[in-house]
Amino acid sequence: MGCRYLQKPTLFLKRTCPSSKNKEGRAKRCRLMARKLFDICWQIALLWLVFRCGVWLVGALHLSLPGNVAGMLIMFALLASGTIKPVLIETGSGFLLKHFAFFFIPISVGLMSFGDLMRQSGLELMVILVVSAMIGVAVTGATVQLLQQRGER
Repeated sequence: MGCRYLQKPTLFLKRTCPSSKNKEGRAKRCRLMARKLFDICWQIALLWLVFRCGVWLVGALHLSLPGNVAGMLIMFALLASGTIKPVLIETGSGFLLKHFAFFFIPISVGLMSFGDLMRQSGLELMVILVVSAMIGVAVTGATVQLLQQRGER
């Protein structure tokens, strides 16, 4: 049986000819993609809701803590207590992490408007950034080593 879209049979015949099997496969792929899109959307909505709870909590209790940090602490508490299983946010958070670099584009473009500040204090800012990053790496490394030693005992 020939394909009405191709004059001659080719290696791509199975991929290009419409058949009931291909239609079923295409429909199944569409359903899977729709399900994944739905999962990503509601999981990002859940993450956003936890973030907004953190912002609300900081505002209601007049805490001197950024709302996003409070939201991360709330999410940590929910994950640590088992209230929320990691699989419930895995797809949405994976999507956000996959496109993480995209979120820094506005910050980079915004820094361009501070060219005068960068020319005046750029060296000092760079030293502060490098030293603080080194301190963060050193503290993280020491903490991991301490926890590994405790685990071995």
